[in-house]
Formats: sequence, structure tokens, C-alpha cells
Amino acid sequence: MLKWNCVSPKALAVALTLTLISAGVTPLRADGKGSSKKKTTTTTTAAATTSTTAAAGTEVENETEVETETNNTGGGNTGGGNTAGGKTGGGNGGGGNTGGGGNTTETRLRAKGVGTGTAGAAPELNGDFRVKGTEVRLKGEAENLASLAVGSQVTFCLGADTATVGTMVAQSLVQVEAGVNIAEFDLESKNGATVPAVVPGNVLSAFSGATCGVPTAGIASATFQ
Repeated sequence: MLKWNCVSPKALAVALTLTLISAGVTPLRADGKGSSKKKTTTTTTAAATTSTTAAAGTEVENETEVETETNNTGGGNTGGGNTAGGKTGGGNGGGGNTGGGGNTTETRLRAKGVGTGTAGAAPELNGDFRVKGTEVRLKGEAENLASLAVGSQVTFCLGADTATVGTMVAQSLVQVEAGVNIAEFDLESKNGATVPAVVPGNVLSAFSGATCGVPTAGIASATFQ
């Protein structure tokens, strides 16, 4: 049997402390406060748990923001709406007012006639009159001029009809083209030439020399239509 009066106070305190610890009781310190070891461990665990929870909450919130931004940036306002095929695309910039040239029309009259000749070599006269926008053009060609020497002068005249002496519109010299004697002219307003107005029924005629006469008296004549 242990005699307590024989045990030193320090040894007695150690034995009592061990007994309490084994019993699950936290012994008091000498100043009357309990041990802080277990309490510190509990506090650290709670802080870690709180930190983990806060971090998880922040991560979830960030993921939500990214998803929302992606939806707004997609094909809505930035994609094919106003920028692609809408106002900027093929709308005003397409072939509407700029393309095609639908409002410009062309008026064209032609004339063709044959003069007197032999053995299928009768002189021929062709005329072409065109109006396109502000541009006016009149050209004529007399060919098969076998009876006229190269360098001879030919006068082209334009009259109201076959019975009226025409007005001179051009003069040309006979030349050879592909073995055929011809004389021709080409008047274009875009080149600064004065081009007479032509209407259906007007007569173009060609004369040898420098003067005009009645169309039927010329080398050949042709009526525009």
C-alpha cells in the first residue's frame, strides 16, 4: 500500500496528471487554465474548413461569370447580325444602284444600199447611227468602188429623204482594203466631232467629188431605219 506521506509533492502531481489524462480529463495548469493543445488543433481545423469553403464558393462564382460572358459574345450582335449580311454586307453595297447600268439605253439606226454596177461589183453603202447616253456616233462606208482610183475624193451627204439634196457630213479618199477600193468615215461626239441627228427615213448618200446632190444621182444611197 502506497504511503502518501512518503511521496514528494512533485511526484504526486505527476501521478495525478497521468491519472486524469488516462481518464480523458484535461488537467489544469498551475495558473488554473486548462491545456490549450487540443483547443489549438480544433481552431486550426475549423479555419482550414472555412478557407476551403470560401475558396470553393469563389471558384463557382468565377465559372458562372465566364459562362455568361461567352453567351453575350457569341453569334448574337457580333456575328452574322448587323455586321455580316445585314447593313454592312450585301445590302446597300450590292448590285442595286451601282451594278448593272440598267438606266442607260441605246438607240441605233442602220442603212444599207446598192448603187449601179456590172458583173456583181456594184458599189455598196452602209451607215450606222447610235446614241447611248450623251454619246452620239455616225459612221459610213462605201465599198466596191472599182470605178474610182485610189486617192479619189468621196463626199458623204445626209438628207431628209431620197428626193432632197443632202448636207455634207464627211469627206474621204479612196483606199484599198483587202483588195477592195473603199472610202469611209467615223464621227464620234466623245472625240469632239459634231454628229448630226438622224431619224428613220433619213438618207445617206456617197458622191464622187466634193459636192452633194440628189441621192439617186450618187455612187450609192441608203435609207436609215
